[in-house]
Amino acid sequence: MNRPEAYAMVEILGAAHAVQVIDQMVKCATLDVCGWETSCGGHATVVLSGAVSACSAAVDSIRENPPCEVCGMYLNEEQQAILNGSKGETMAKVMKTLVMYGETFGAERLVPVTSKY
Repeated sequence: MNRPEAYAMVEILGAAHAVQVIDQMVKCATLDVCGWETSCGGHATVVLSGAVSACSAAVDSIRENPPCEVCGMYLNEEQQAILNGSKGETMAKVMKTLVMYGETFGAERLVPVTSKY
């Protein structure tokens, strides 16, 4: 069995919407459906795999035209690039920690810091 290049994951509110999200993602790009998992609070995480470009295109299609309520923080292009490793592994880990912390408290986005103190 070949290992996929990448995984595409989208967290949604309501497991019933998983089918809608999967449908939109596989119509956008050639992906394999790994499945979905539900968690407390009615959240479901949809997981698909495939080429990096296909995973990116599928997640972008959900971000740009969500078929249902999608959970998680919005990241601008620069923040997403840092998360993807454009400024190195350490900065990617820092951004991942910030996103996880923000999602824990229901943050919708990161805000700019305008002061050093």
